[in-house]
Amino acid sequence: MFTSIIIATLMTTPSPFDAIDLGCISDGNCYVTAMNESGQVAGIGDAPNGFGQHSFIWDGNQLVHIVPLTYPNGGYVWAFGMNDYADVVGYSSAPNGQFHAFHWDGEQMNDLGAPAWAAVNYSQAKDINNNGWIVGLAGGVPFDLRGFIKHDEVWDEIPTFGGDESQAFAINELNDVVGMARNPEGKIRAFGIPAGNIAQMTDLGDLGGGAAQARAINNNRIVAGFSKVDDTYWHAFAYTLKSGMTDLGTFGGDESRAYAINDLGHIVGQAQYPDGTMHGFLWIDGELYDLNNFIVPDIDVTITNAKGINNEGHISALGEYPDGSRRPYLLTPMDETIPEDVNNDGFVNVSDLLAVVGNWGECPACPEDVNNDGIVNVQDVLAVISAWSN
Repeated sequence: MFTSIIIATLMTTPSPFDAIDLGCISDGNCYVTAMNESGQVAGIGDAPNGFGQHSFIWDGNQLVHIVPLTYPNGGYVWAFGMNDYADVVGYSSAPNGQFHAFHWDGEQMNDLGAPAWAAVNYSQAKDINNNGWIVGLAGGVPFDLRGFIKHDEVWDEIPTFGGDESQAFAINELNDVVGMARNPEGKIRAFGIPAGNIAQMTDLGDLGGGAAQARAINNNRIVAGFSKVDDTYWHAFAYTLKSGMTDLGTFGGDESRAYAINDLGHIVGQAQYPDGTMHGFLWIDGELYDLNNFIVPDIDVTITNAKGINNEGHISALGEYPDGSRRPYLLTPMDETIPEDVNNDGFVNVSDLLAVVGNWGECPACPEDVNNDGIVNVQDVLAVISAWSN
């Protein structure tokens, strides 16, 4: 079992975020899947030729196109995990006609093949840590799949809880692995494997609905994922050995899912509103926040999901435009305050608006002069309204 749990939370509310559209490898849609401590982002997008999907990494300056193992002869490639060295893993069309896990080392694609114990010559890589350990799944689809932990040339097979499937989704720097495995009734159960020791594989429980998936684990051994709360709906959770599984809730709708966690215990994912819409969330110290309420300035994009967060608070997210097109976004925490937060209380609200109106007119170098043009007027009011916080 996990033997050490440390919870450290420094931020009590989200800071404002600058939102950057990272672009796409084609004229189609692109999606984020992972990020690292350097703020680099991996993802998947519609292929430039319009057929299938390819992958990419945003290296901090530009998108780098990752092509399939079968390139230039067509094919698909999906990136799912990356480490701090910008190594990317996922799975791709392979020359033998199957799909194989791959490792992209920044220069070339490496076909990882499949383990000898797999029922079928098929594999997917889901994550890679800084030690070079890779986790994922291999075998027959849709069932007869087994999770794996690959270190050097060794492929360790992850068992089930008596069912016909296991999958590994994430690994931390302690080589702890999390994922899901089925029990004899076919129910999906979240598991944790400390330090890669499969003999200590542990069922993490659920939120009452009998099923759960563990999707992320930080270096303090806090796990994030989602669990059934009844026969139908999933809720995001945080798990610690001390407290067990905690329901992160929703935005008033039926469902939520958590996909990533940093070492501070901050969790990101997506949560539903009563009208059925899904928004990206940031969970901090027991509170669920809609990321769309903290983006400055206000943009005509809805953050519908968040898939990565690092220890600097950078978040990789999916943005949807009014026309339905989707782009990968990087949300970067801004300074402690922004000019629109006139009274520096961490929120842009009616107090700031009243402060601006109360200092109308010439006012060189005063905080109410939001745009710093020497006069407090309607432009400053509009700036405050644009950055309004809930």
